[in-house]
Amino acid sequence: RKGKGNSGDIQKLIVMCNQRAYLPVIVFSFARKECERFALDLKKTDLTTDEEKRVIEEVFQNALSTLSDEDQDLPQVVGMLGYLRRGIGVHHAGLLPVLKEVVEILFGENLIKVLFSTETFAMGVNMPAKTVIFTGVKKWDGTDNRILNSGEYIQMAGRAGRRGKDERGITIIMLDEKIEPEEAKEMFLGEAAVLFSSFKLGYNMLLNLLRVEGADPEYMIHRSFHQYQKNRAAATLNEERDKLEAELRESLSEITDHVSKEGEDEVNSALSDYFFLELEVQKAKERIRSLICEPQHCSGFLVAGRMVDLKGFGWGIVISTGLRKVPQEDDAPPPKKGDDYEMDCYVSKGGGSIVSCKLSALLRISKIKATLPDDVDLKSDEGQVRLTELLEQIVEHPQFKDVGLPIMDPITEMKIEDTDLDDVMAREKNLEKKLEMSPIAQHPKLKELHAAFASKVKIQQRLVEINQTLHDEQFKIMADDLRAM
Repeated sequence: RKGKGNSGDIQKLIVMCNQRAYLPVIVFSFARKECERFALDLKKTDLTTDEEKRVIEEVFQNALSTLSDEDQDLPQVVGMLGYLRRGIGVHHAGLLPVLKEVVEILFGENLIKVLFSTETFAMGVNMPAKTVIFTGVKKWDGTDNRILNSGEYIQMAGRAGRRGKDERGITIIMLDEKIEPEEAKEMFLGEAAVLFSSFKLGYNMLLNLLRVEGADPEYMIHRSFHQYQKNRAAATLNEERDKLEAELRESLSEITDHVSKEGEDEVNSALSDYFFLELEVQKAKERIRSLICEPQHCSGFLVAGRMVDLKGFGWGIVISTGLRKVPQEDDAPPPKKGDDYEMDCYVSKGGGSIVSCKLSALLRISKIKATLPDDVDLKSDEGQVRLTELLEQIVEHPQFKDVGLPIMDPITEMKIEDTDLDDVMAREKNLEKKLEMSPIAQHPKLKELHAAFASKVKIQQRLVEINQTLHDEQFKIMADDLRAM
């Protein structure tokens, strides 16, 4: 239960822990005011002996002697001793540093039996207890009231159990609302957050190091956690490089298996030319597609019933009356080209459905324009059955089954007047002719050779990236910064 309802439950838990010898206990709460309120609610609870009270007061008074008379009269200071004498402590970032230090000393000496604390106590101080109590499993992180992640939970729950004193630690969680099983599983069993060093060399750090006799900035950088992470990454890259080099040897052997030893060099040269020519053809085709799919060129043809080839879906039928502008938020970045317009299409993938497709997903526009049924709602179950039948009837038609649906010509049929399009189409035609004339185009093992060469190129590109990264890692991080200072 939230709010004041939690106080009674806390008191019952503290009584139970005292009776069963589960003390000392840390009670984690995620609000400073709650820590103080819970401590105040235990005003009738006394967990210390007379001797412990004497020691607590002596430690407290010794610590106060370091403060000025004015500071000793602060309400926070005056009210603290009452809690401490009864074995109850409070620890959070809002306390005076001297009070936090007193609480930590007393808790470490087992003179504080119940400590109400925020999560900061678990992060920077090694103070275990026999029992840990969570007053809730949600915290405000500045933007959202979320469930604890696995690292946060483990850090706090890990305070339960003192080495050499307790056979086991006890963790008690007070659930103030229902949480989903998956969320609980992630909190208890999820992986800890990965740490990345944010170490940065600055002038202040360098000057402080130079003030120390015998200090070596380069040695410090080399021994930093940042450099350690870089070294580990380099070791992983070395392993990947060895694996890729073995795969590269395998790809090269696959190529040589398909050609005679005498003609190996000629085949490799022709295969390389063929492969990169093919890449140029693909780039030209993609450029043609992007020019055809510009709204001013294609919007008049994307009408209801038009057959279109869609990326990720295959052939579909346009069912909307045309293109529509995609609504954008005022503070949203401008959309990528082709993502600012969309249309509704019926596709057969996934059992058949109507999807909103952005213009960037359009691959080809067919000459075929189907007549949509007008006696049924196309979004109804019956309408979608009719659309499925219509789509199958067109795609599986004997006239198109082997050669595919006819595609609209951008010049003669779509009447696109664009000098860029003319140039790219001429270039694509020229590249296609070169491919046909390639000495390897008619090789009986072209498919196998092409696959092996593509694998070789991909591996070599990755090896270049790895070798460059490893070369950079040979120099200490921030070496340039250090030399410039």
